Amino acid sequence: MADSTGAYGGPDNETSPYEELTVEDENALTEDELGDLVNRSMARIETIRGLSFEEQISVEVISREEFDATTSSAATDADWENLRWQALFVIGHDRDATEVLSDALDEGVQGYYSPANNEIVLVSDSETAAVNKHTLVHELVHALQDQQLTLSSNATTHDEGLAFESVIEGEAELLPELYLNRCEIEWSCIQPDGDAGAGAEIETGVQLMLLKPYERGPAFVDEIRDQGGWDAVDDLYDQPPESSTQIIHSDFYPEQSPTELDIADKSTGNWSPMDGPYPETFGEAAIFSMFAHNELFTTTDPFSYTHQYSDGWAGDAFVPYEYDGESANVERGYIWEIEWQSEGDATEFASAYERLLDDEGALERGGEAVRVPDGPFAGGYQVTQDGTTVTIVHGPSVSSLEEIHSGS
Repeated sequence: MADSTGAYGGPDNETSPYEELTVEDENALTEDELGDLVNRSMARIETIRGLSFEEQISVEVISREEFDATTSSAATDADWENLRWQALFVIGHDRDATEVLSDALDEGVQGYYSPANNEIVLVSDSETAAVNKHTLVHELVHALQDQQLTLSSNATTHDEGLAFESVIEGEAELLPELYLNRCEIEWSCIQPDGDAGAGAEIETGVQLMLLKPYERGPAFVDEIRDQGGWDAVDDLYDQPPESSTQIIHSDFYPEQSPTELDIADKSTGNWSPMDGPYPETFGEAAIFSMFAHNELFTTTDPFSYTHQYSDGWAGDAFVPYEYDGESANVERGYIWEIEWQSEGDATEFASAYERLLDDEGALERGGEAVRVPDGPFAGGYQVTQDGTTVTIVHGPSVSSLEEIHSGS
């Protein structure tokens, strides 16, 4: 395919948002045509957002083959990722979660912004340098955020990080929508064939978790904008939301902070907490995704992330454990404690979770312990409720539950 690259825009960009562009082929832009399109797009983003670009931005268009050959997924803790997705009953121990996520992410990438290089790379699935307008505007918004606001987060848990990502990606998804709404009404726009992009087939639980910032984030940012204009959106970067619950229920922002939970280590024998920044927090969005993936309910709007089984979340803490014994295979388990706003909320969650275990073939093994005899989520489980708190303990066997969490 033809490769287009160059440095465009910046403080000296004098392009009008109303400027007409003439191109020979909307599906195969030359470098000069791409530069004109980038400059005009930047001017239009500035008009909508009320912020100005301060530096030039390099834009490069590469093929999907080039992207696949040069990209590498960020390093992740494979043990943690596997246990996290197993706990959510999405990716079992018969698969490697890091490989599943890498495949899903790589197939879905249409472009990215590199803060270190002040560069946007657009990935074209065609044989020519076709530019997906939505992707171009999306990545230009990230460049503007980097120059005027921030792309850095101080989040300490997965759920808090997901909340900040929902601000970043939410605005970057909202701006193209506002931009494209003006096309052919107020502005002329270049629209290559297949502008929307094909997208990849991703299983439900992975899709809901990965797309949450892109699907629910725009609505949250727009709701904040309705309340206080773009100034209120600017404030989101100074006082980010603290949980996916605040993204799902915008009226909870900023007053309703998640409850902090501390799980005391009561492990015995050769069991001990895994090294890492634990406890972690999964959040309301993850719980919704867990039940949706396992079809415990049906919904006409899965990207609302609201259901009675997950509504009422107040906080959670997840601590992974591992067995350091003579066995050649490392065994792992976890304690997951969830706090709910009311006892009724806690009961609804616990009942739904027990149904999930039943669907996996759980067999009662005395007291509150059950055993899933086989399959990708095999092992021992115990679910207990104490008022508004639900505690889940999981290990490779029912006998391991007591050792992971004494008193289980």
